[in-house]
Amino acid sequence: MFISDLLSVYAKSERVKQLHGALQHKGHAHLRNVVGSSIALIAQVAMSERKGFHIVVLPDKEEAAYFLNDLESACGKQPGSERNNDAAIDIFFFPRSARMAYEVEATDSMNSSEQWNVQAKRQNPYA
Repeated sequence: MFISDLLSVYAKSERVKQLHGALQHKGHAHLRNVVGSSIALIAQVAMSERKGFHIVVLPDKEEAAYFLNDLESACGKQPGSERNNDAAIDIFFFPRSARMAYEVEATDSMNSSEQWNVQAKRQNPYA
């Protein structure tokens, strides 16, 4: 079975049709009880049926990274390429910039900005 086969199965699914109805009526939807890569397949079907911008919010960075990888695969994007094979769909990843307590790898955008200002001042102290 290929990804295109799975996408055609999901496109015919009653739950995906309900999702389309919710998106047309409200403009947004909240998916529950969806596990694994199925959320990426559902998102890809929804994005291909309903053109425009789509924003997907996930609980944490790790889950978002897995979703991004699955969505890129469902859309036919080759690893390491800048654009998808289907140029109609561009996928971007915007990780959260707010700092979480006790998370070492999390960065705050204000801190990043301050670090950049310090580097700029260090390189050109008379500016």
